[in-house]
Amino acid sequence: MKQHLKQGKIVENWCHRKASSGAPCPTCAIWNFLARQTKVVLRNCGVIDPLSLDEYIARDGYGALARVLTTLKPDDVIEVVKQSGLRGRGGAGFPNVAEMEPDPQGRGTEKFVLCNGDEGDPGAFMDRSVLEGDPHSVVEAMAIGAYAIALRAGLCTSAPSTRWPLSAWARPSPMRGRARAPGNEHSGHGV
Repeated sequence: MKQHLKQGKIVENWCHRKASSGAPCPTCAIWNFLARQTKVVLRNCGVIDPLSLDEYIARDGYGALARVLTTLKPDDVIEVVKQSGLRGRGGAGFPNVAEMEPDPQGRGTEKFVLCNGDEGDPGAFMDRSVLEGDPHSVVEAMAIGAYAIALRAGLCTSAPSTRWPLSAWARPSPMRGRARAPGNEHSGHGV
């Protein structure tokens, strides 16, 4: 610890090693496993101010929602999700489209898009990372889901471990009142 933290030296005994040669990999950038990966869900985490609408938009935030509202019908959105094979981030990997397809029995009159922010696995912080680091992406995804299944409201649940990120959403914000989906004023979608 002293050698690494105080002297700034890399302790090779603690480094990840290349599978092919056994050579130490002192930085994540040279790990073969990580070098082939592209961040998708966490792409904005640590890059933007999570509560800044301008910073989110600068990284194509709400662009997917704009494209959906101006170019796709609700059934088309469901088909895109089906074709993507997108699955939930939980351990079961539940197909997302199963929750978007119409209920054949048409049960219930009040329906909502639900963001389950409850960390089911202690210490996993999968949901919390997105809720804290990129909340606009959650809101955008919920709006797309709401459009696809003709809903006008969304709810986000949480456990005690995720209360902070949700409380941050409720803080007074310069984005409140000025956030509008591009093209929405002409589309009549009400999203």
